[in-house]
Amino acid sequence: MKPIKAAMHVASMMALTGCLSREPSPNSSTLKWHPVEHTVSTQEQLNSALMARWPVRLIGEYCRSVRSTPATFQNLVASGDYWENDLYRGEKTGFDRIWWYASLTNGMLDEYSLNATKGRKHWIVEFGNLQTLTRPPNIPKSMGPGGWGDQ
Repeated sequence: MKPIKAAMHVASMMALTGCLSREPSPNSSTLKWHPVEHTVSTQEQLNSALMARWPVRLIGEYCRSVRSTPATFQNLVASGDYWENDLYRGEKTGFDRIWWYASLTNGMLDEYSLNATKGRKHWIVEFGNLQTLTRPPNIPKSMGPGGWGDQ
């Protein structure tokens, strides 16, 4: 393995195994994370919080590290009032779509589901709520075949 590829591989593995620091790294400014420190009471605030929490690069790393979500898996069921939006609309992301939707209780955020699709593959990137937004994203260790490379 060439030195540059090896360094990129190590950096990717660190991100995938949860070695993301709250402190900025001189080599990894795109991976720094900050908790939401205020309540999320509008669709726009949740959209901004999710964009800050899940940069495109991190969503890509997540989707490469896990198998796509089976079609039989139950996603969040938002009954009643809900919010929805696309993340990174109009930007080149490597995905066909990155989007989220959220169920509301009494007009306030209850739970959300962050999703990504590429071709016929769909990933539920994260189920969450307000408390989730105060913790770093969970990037699981690789589960083997099933990421983008398996077509």
